[in-house]
Amino acid sequence: MREILGISTAANLGIHALVYLAVRGQGTTCSVQSIARDLKVSHSHLGKVLQQLCQHGLLQSSRGAMGGYRLVVDPEQLQLLEVIELLDGPSELDVCALGLPTCLDDDCPLADIAREVHAIIVRRLGDTPVAEMARACRDSRGRGADEVIP
Repeated sequence: MREILGISTAANLGIHALVYLAVRGQGTTCSVQSIARDLKVSHSHLGKVLQQLCQHGLLQSSRGAMGGYRLVVDPEQLQLLEVIELLDGPSELDVCALGLPTCLDDDCPLADIAREVHAIIVRRLGDTPVAEMARACRDSRGRGADEVIP
């Protein structure tokens, strides 16, 4: 997937975690263990990503038996591209269709297509709020919030 979307595993985890929390509601606190279990991802890697999202003001964490993470921003106002750029930095086209280190120059027959596809992906990610992804998860096959795993 990294080759297609050009995002890191951390950004992918961050989006999934934010959607997971948005599905459950802005005031709901979920433990890193439950999120990692439901998303079927590494607890330790997810924990690092969640801490970064806290540092950027998207989540708030609390300690203790009932502790965990909760969403503190409006998921309608948070675009997927913002999350990716917070975790990965600005979106750049640096992936070669042939897997070469660099080929996006004028001699590459796929350079124009690669630039066009990259622009479409960036535009779509910039137009898609986390809430839209949460709605899609909730609406998927009529499942409730407890059953949804983004």
